[in-house]
Amino acid sequence: MSAVELVSMKIVPFVLSWLMISCRESTRLSELKLLRGLGWWEHLKLHLHQKMCVYCKYYENQSLLIDKALQKPDAPLLYKLDEASRNKIKARLSEKAD
Repeated sequence: MSAVELVSMKIVPFVLSWLMISCRESTRLSELKLLRGLGWWEHLKLHLHQKMCVYCKYYENQSLLIDKALQKPDAPLLYKLDEASRNKIKARLSEKAD
């Protein structure tokens, strides 16, 4: 094994450990991004994680949608349930409450 291979075997995991974050950390950074924005390092880590984890990207998009909906309470809803669906949901909730 050459010296370059030995060095890369030690350096690459070390660098990746600095860049890779968990889904929990990704969620935290997504929420911070909405509240105050992120620094370049946080933004880089979040971006790299979301390139690999589609679920965290979905979470960020959903969180953004909810945030926008809460900022405009008068805005029309994107989805409207019919009366039958509303009653079905209410019935299930009351069953779980009992």
